[in-house]
Amino acid sequence: MNQEHAINFILTECTSVYNVSLGSLIGRSQTADIAIPRFIAAHLIRTELDMSVIAVGKIFNRDHTSITHASKRFHQITQKTIHAHRVQKIRKAFADHLETA
Repeated sequence: MNQEHAINFILTECTSVYNVSLGSLIGRSQTADIAIPRFIAAHLIRTELDMSVIAVGKIFNRDHTSITHASKRFHQITQKTIHAHRVQKIRKAFADHLETA
């Protein structure tokens, strides 16, 4: 699976699990219902694909400090069971997709 396809898969899974649009996910909204899935998507792309914060920032039209902040927030967010379960669901779907690709 190429990197662009993997990025799109993670973004699509996050939009599906959190019921937000792709435009909202990569847009400028800072409301919690959009920011939380964005933090999660940014962190998963960075860690699952071993990408730099600069590269991930370009995907979300943000600078590297925003992506570093997203990773810090990810760890706080996933302390809540609902978000931990959602992240687990996204990671499982990604792993399953990798096996079939």
